[in-house]
Amino acid sequence: MGIRISDFMRTEHELIERKVKDLEAGKITFSELKGVLESHFGLEEKAIFDGCDIETFNQVKRLFWEHKTILGQIGKLKNDLNSTGSMDFSRLKALLIRHKEEEDESFYPMLDEKLIESQKKKILSNLKKMKSSSG
Repeated sequence: MGIRISDFMRTEHELIERKVKDLEAGKITFSELKGVLESHFGLEEKAIFDGCDIETFNQVKRLFWEHKTILGQIGKLKNDLNSTGSMDFSRLKALLIRHKEEEDESFYPMLDEKLIESQKKKILSNLKKMKSSSG
């Protein structure tokens, strides 16, 4: 079966899902969730996206845009809470679910299939190094 980037990233996505639930339950703040997302997006963008070839360019460009949109939605929710005392998580959750599905069901399996073992090994090594230095 070989090395699979998708396995590592699914674990990352599960962590984010738990953090979103923690935010909804009032266990963490917006700043904490934003920090988790920025760290995760940084992992993806530096260790994975930067090394992608022209064949995956449009998909990577879209995923970058989704990262910015998700972080913008967090800022909007924080502003809503500060100004009205309430917020609606549904848009953020929908964005995160769609983004996660795109990566888990399409992008990362495609990389697992397309990249040779040495490329996947390098990406996973970079992911693990970045993860250990940030957490």
